[in-house]
Amino acid sequence: MTNAAQLLKTIDPDLTDLCMCWELQLTNNKTLHFTNHHTDVHIENKIYNAATSQASGIIASYVESDANIAAGVVEVTLSFANPNISEKEVCSGLYENAKVQILLAKITKSDVMPITLYQGFIGNIKIGNGYFTAELLDNRALFAKGFVSHYSTQCRAIFCDAKCGLKASDHTISGTIVQHLDSVTLIGNNLAVVDNRYNGGILSMISGQASGVKLSICSVQADRILLALPCEYNIAIGDKYELTAGCDKSFSTCANLYNNAINFRGEPHLPGDTAKIPGI
Repeated sequence: MTNAAQLLKTIDPDLTDLCMCWELQLTNNKTLHFTNHHTDVHIENKIYNAATSQASGIIASYVESDANIAAGVVEVTLSFANPNISEKEVCSGLYENAKVQILLAKITKSDVMPITLYQGFIGNIKIGNGYFTAELLDNRALFAKGFVSHYSTQCRAIFCDAKCGLKASDHTISGTIVQHLDSVTLIGNNLAVVDNRYNGGILSMISGQASGVKLSICSVQADRILLALPCEYNIAIGDKYELTAGCDKSFSTCANLYNNAINFRGEPHLPGDTAKIPGI
């Protein structure tokens, strides 16, 4: 008997004894569990936490599934009044592309396996006053992505991926924060940058309150790190970091800065759409 058939067989027609349970796996592998039931629900050694108040619960649009190839979209609203949801984690990007699973479970019989209603990931996020709304996309959304490459003067590879051929470990340095000048300017030790290889790179915090957070870098000059945006977590003196170089995807950077022209995944010598072509 399938899980769905077993669950439907046990439903009390005179009493609603079903609830919805949510599992979110953030990009730092932290897992959150929620339920719309008024008490915690235990399923397979996992505790799905009940909302502490109506304001701190989950508000979701209806879940629809069909055989169409077009992606199904669900919107969910979560409140920062929920003690398990951190506004700083949302602003730091940990919810972007987070994995989501929605279950329909029976409250009175924990031995009855739940039905999986939805599996997907978080898309666009909109932050409001005391809450945020997330777009949930099911796996059909992956079919909307392009599967073919297009001609481009810029490199199509991601810096240090398999197509690029470089190793991130060869272009990453570690250090410690020694001064915090303002919300976007940090001073780090073990820095003596003399070129622009770290412009557009990534600052990964590996200790302190911001541990696990990755921040985009505008530029690095000498020992000064300029962030693209302020960090939502406090970065303190003594916090450790890793600094990974960036790439502007131009052929000149690939060839001259990284000596990697052989792996350049673009067509840098194609004429642009404003080039004058003889005979036309």
